[in-house]
Amino acid sequence: MKSLFVVLVLVALVMADEEKRFLFGNECSEDSDCLGQCCRGLFRKMCGDYTKEGSRCYHTINPLVCGCEPGTSCKFVHNGGLLGLPAYLCVSDAGEGSGDM
Repeated sequence: MKSLFVVLVLVALVMADEEKRFLFGNECSEDSDCLGQCCRGLFRKMCGDYTKEGSRCYHTINPLVCGCEPGTSCKFVHNGGLLGLPAYLCVSDAGEGSGDM
């Protein structure tokens, strides 16, 4: 009975997210293979979500994690991390260079 339940749950998950193919193969070779996502991984590349604006990001290149979502970039922010410590966060590019002096 338990194994039947597990099989039904797996079938429901596959059917619920058929476009992304969440469980059984959202493999990719480049970012254009992933609709609204990035292609990441070392040996078996899979589509993954971009890091959202305001979330912690990695300044160095990390093949296991997507970078910041389009329109944002990873920047060093003073008082942006845990307990007000400096951190790298995804920050919007829209406001850069604008404003009066």
